[in-house]
Amino acid sequence: MKKEIYVDDEFVKIVEHKNKFLSFETEENEIKIPVHLIKLVQKAYTDQGGTSSVAIFLETENEFFITADEVDNIDGVFESLLDLKLRTNKFRAEIYNIETRETIDK
Repeated sequence: MKKEIYVDDEFVKIVEHKNKFLSFETEENEIKIPVHLIKLVQKAYTDQGGTSSVAIFLETENEFFITADEVDNIDGVFESLLDLKLRTNKFRAEIYNIETRETIDK
C-alpha cells in the first residue's frame, strides 16, 4: 500500500492507495486527522537502516503508522509534521532510536 501525506494547520490528511484484489485498479481511502487531536508524532529509526516509520498518536488513543516503504520521502513527512508542531505548538514530537531505545524530544 502506498500513502500520500498532506499537512496543513488544521488537518493531517493521509491518502492510502490500496490495490484491489485480483485487479490492477487501486482504491483510495482518505483519513483526515484534526491537528488538535494529535498528542505525539514519533519518528523511529535505526543507526544502520535510517528512518523506519513515523507514528501519529492521538488523544483518542488511535494511532497511525506510516512506514518508509509506504511513502517516497519518510524524512520529509516527519519534517512537515515537525514544522506543523513548531507553528501550532499543539503536540509533542520526538525521535526514537529503535536499537538504543533513546528518545530525543524535538
